[in-house]
Amino acid sequence: MEIAVRLRTFPLAFGAALLSAAPAFAQQTSAPHTITHEDVFLMKRVGGPALSPDGRWAVFSVTEPSYVESNQVSDLWIVPTDGSTPPRRLTNTKGGESGVEWSPDGRKIAFAARREDDSTSQIYVMGILEGGEATRLTNVSTGASSPHWRPDGRAILFSSMNRLFLKLRSSRCSAMATADSLQRSLPRR
Repeated sequence: MEIAVRLRTFPLAFGAALLSAAPAFAQQTSAPHTITHEDVFLMKRVGGPALSPDGRWAVFSVTEPSYVESNQVSDLWIVPTDGSTPPRRLTNTKGGESGVEWSPDGRKIAFAARREDDSTSQIYVMGILEGGEATRLTNVSTGASSPHWRPDGRAILFSSMNRLFLKLRSSRCSAMATADSLQRSLPRR
């Protein structure tokens, strides 16, 4: 019931986030301004929200386009779905982030990003409660994308160049296996 109520109020909170994240709509002059193709192209763009498991938070991307591709910026923002506080920027990097997924306990997010030192996109994990810098989880030469948490939160499944990988993280093991080898190891019916 509580999540349903939060989801009903979410459009209001997301709309407020959209407006606060896109001040380019407002003009400082009192003279009328005809919207040009440049105005439209350079408008900040808000990506689709990723809701936390309890429905209290939404993470979304805001892209600030540029005619020069290397100057384009896309960062992650977080906002409470009840609109009680303004959106807060989570990341501030040159490369963009994509594929945001909440951990099952709602304490972390995983996302794909190509940071300054990365030659390809990699999976990063960020603690929402603690804040701070995201930790790189993968180092795959063919890149990593589309992270998905295992239901117990102890592993992340991701794809890389049309292959799926499972990254296990625990104090006792750190292993990576392709979906092909996982398929071979499953018992046959």
